[in-house]
Amino acid sequence: DTWRAGVFELDERLRADRPAFREAFGLALDPGALVAARRLEADRHQGGRAVFRLRFESGWEVVYKPRSLGLEAAFARWAEWASDSGLACAPPAARVLDRAAYGWMECLNPASLERPDPEVVAEYFRRAGALLAFAYVGNARDLHAENVIATSRGPVVVDWEMLLQPESARSDSHPLGSCLDSGLVAAAGTDAMEAVYPGFEPVVPRRLSDRARCWRELGSDQIAVAAGELFSAPRENALRVSGREQTPADHAPALLEGFADAYRFLVARRQELLASDGILGAAGPLRSARTRVLLRRSQEYATLLGMLGLPRFQRSGLASGYLLEASLRPFANSRQRPPSWPLAAAEREAIEDLDLPRFEIGIQAVTLRAAAGAEPQYTALHAIS
Repeated sequence: DTWRAGVFELDERLRADRPAFREAFGLALDPGALVAARRLEADRHQGGRAVFRLRFESGWEVVYKPRSLGLEAAFARWAEWASDSGLACAPPAARVLDRAAYGWMECLNPASLERPDPEVVAEYFRRAGALLAFAYVGNARDLHAENVIATSRGPVVVDWEMLLQPESARSDSHPLGSCLDSGLVAAAGTDAMEAVYPGFEPVVPRRLSDRARCWRELGSDQIAVAAGELFSAPRENALRVSGREQTPADHAPALLEGFADAYRFLVARRQELLASDGILGAAGPLRSARTRVLLRRSQEYATLLGMLGLPRFQRSGLASGYLLEASLRPFANSRQRPPSWPLAAAEREAIEDLDLPRFEIGIQAVTLRAAAGAEPQYTALHAIS
């Protein structure tokens, strides 16, 4: 039922927004009839809503996301402002059409150079460094390999839902933290779980399981489920030159040059950025934006949801209940009900539906609320203020 509702919803939204595609994405001609729709690997949210890649008769493609693309639209304006203001290595951004509750994003293709071109590669990594600076100034998080595409214009982030992250009012750390906190580049000695597929690093295929459920004899009367090997999917986040994926370490001077140029550029214009109608100002394009807050690491959610999908947990409500109870271990020593308990309840409800829990906070707000009303305190700070 949730799958059908999501598909019908997508169809209705496509019919309503098709007339706006030509202007929003700079199309010379109408894309024609829809000929294919493919669900992409992405987190399930809000009752199983999924991300789809749509292909039209003309060959043009667009990505549908069942959430607001307000932060992606705001970052595109920020990058455009930087380019127009003279930053030569301004990071590229994807074109989007935001509809508040959902949105459409241009489909980006990864770049590959058949022959080495030192200047083209150096320019790519200068823009990568600039993107790292913007992510640092914007206090972004969760920019792992799945959220980056290596295009001919430079690396493009396709998921800015954790831009302008709030800082906990109980935190004693410096509000800016480290420029590595965004996840684009891994710090030396980083814990393995924290370093899952950094945004700029090539993803080395690895075996995830040798007992994964696989279909055998498809299209025949002998179709059956059997155990098989499961490998991590290839990613499109690293630039390929002569078939070899390039790493940040290979081009560190260009990366550092782009970071330094972009950071100095933004600091020199901080007053313009923070003016009332500036990009980061109180009345600017981000005034009503909401950023996603993770209560746990993404990898913890992925592991938990993967286990709940196994037959032994699907067969027994008791077994799945024990597994979910283990996720409440951080509250074990609390003598009174923690203020964030309603968030834990909402989190559990989403996980029981095999959805990834989603919590959002307005970038000018100071509290994060679950539907039940609890409010752990946060201080939302503009990263360069």
